[in-house]
Formats: sequence, structure tokens, C-alpha cells
Amino acid sequence: MSNHRQFHDDLSSDTPATEVQILQNENEDLRTKLEKSERQNRQLEKRAKESTKGQLLQENAELKEKISQMENEPQSFARSQPNNTEERVIPATLDTNLLSLASPTQVTDQEPVPPSFNSNHKEILIPEDSTGYDYPTIFYMPFKFRTEQVRVVDPYIRLWYQINNFERFCGDLVDHANMNKMGLGKITLTTCKADEANVEEQNRRFERLGKDWLQRRHGIELELIWADDKLLHHRHIDFCNGWKVLIDRGLDIYKPTTLKVPNDKFPCRQTKVDIIYHP
Repeated sequence: MSNHRQFHDDLSSDTPATEVQILQNENEDLRTKLEKSERQNRQLEKRAKESTKGQLLQENAELKEKISQMENEPQSFARSQPNNTEERVIPATLDTNLLSLASPTQVTDQEPVPPSFNSNHKEILIPEDSTGYDYPTIFYMPFKFRTEQVRVVDPYIRLWYQINNFERFCGDLVDHANMNKMGLGKITLTTCKADEANVEEQNRRFERLGKDWLQRRHGIELELIWADDKLLHHRHIDFCNGWKVLIDRGLDIYKPTTLKVPNDKFPCRQTKVDIIYHP
């Protein structure tokens, strides 16, 4: 009886020790797996950070390169011109195309034909939704030289945001005219009448721009030439100093927005700009 009790006591005392050992082993295995998992997670996080950092560094380098190209673009264009370009005195006369401004102010028979220039030429491709293409950037070279008259031919200066674009162009042109002593005296706009719902606003804003701002404040005349929208299609800006700018979309290169942002922050529509110099 005592032997049986001793055996039972020994069995009872061994069982808890065995279970404890098993639990300890399981816990040790779990800790090992946890540590391994944590090491793997740290390695993955490190790789992700290194990958993100590499991508950011590459993107940063590409952005710097694009900015450098944009900053150097006007200078490289200027260097491509003849050495005597800046020293040349532009006569106070209009080229053949601008002389047509003396024609009657109602154009109904045919569209003015832009002159054919075989001369210095630069092309700018503006991507969709891009920014940084305000008018002073596009018209960098024409704005540098003396010009008494500027002619804008654009059939789509009709809606509120298109008129906004024309007002911005006039504002930038006047700023550079005053800064560079361009001698600007007249801006001529050849465009088309808006539809019945918008023509009143079109007339009112042109009246305010021409008389209240250009004429009264700066002594610059705004001449309006109304063209037949069935005949007028080409869009171009002529400067009487020999520069001509052709834009596929005319001045309407920005997407409409009511937000007040700097002009160079407006998102653009995709378009092509040709800048031509004809002495």
C-alpha cells in the first residue's frame, strides 16, 4: 500500500513539472518566432525607406533639371539670335501685316493671312496640366524690345475666362512696356462677337479695359476689330518690332478657374507655341 501511494505521489509530482517544461519550450519557440518576425519587419521597413528615398532623390533630380532647363531656355534662345539683334534700332513703322490695321474695323469678307517668315524660330511644347507658362515666359523675347503697336488675332476672346486671359496679357505687356521703355501706344484685338448670352459682358469688359485702364491710366489705345467667326480661325500675336508668336490655342491656354493664384501657377491646356523673328 505504501509503495502504491509512493508511486502515485511520484506521478503527481512529475506531471506539473512536465507541463511547465512544455509551456516553457512553447514560449521559447514563440519568442524566437516573434523576434524573427520583428527582424523581418525591420528589414522590410528599411528596404521600403531606402526605396522611397531613392525614388524621391531621383524625382528631385528630375525636377531640378526641368527647372534649370526652363531658366536657361530664354538665355539660350537669346544666344541663338544674331549678335546685332539687341543693338538693332527698330524703326517706328509697321510690317506689311500690321499695316492692315488701317483697314476698316469691320472684317467680314476674308480672314487676314499671317505673313510667311523665313527667319529665327523657336518652338515651345506645353504639356497638359503643366504650370510655369505665364505670358512673360512665353513672350520673353518680344517683350524685350521697343514696339509701338501690338496686334492680337484670336477669335475666342468671348467668354469671361477668355477675356481674363486677354486682360492678363495686356497687363503683362504694359508692365514690360513701362519697364523696358517700349513706347507702346496701341493694342489691336481682332476677335469675334460672343453669343447673345455673353455679348453684353464682352462689350462691357472691353469698354472698361480700353477706356478706364489702358487709355486713361497708360495712354494706350485699344482698337477692336470684329471679324466673322466663320472666316477667322488662325491665332497669332504680331509685334511691330519683327516678333510674331503663333499659339495653337491663342491666349486661351489656361484651364478656367476662379481661384486667385499667380499667373505661372495656372494649369495649362496642351498646346504648341511658335516664336518667330523677322527683321
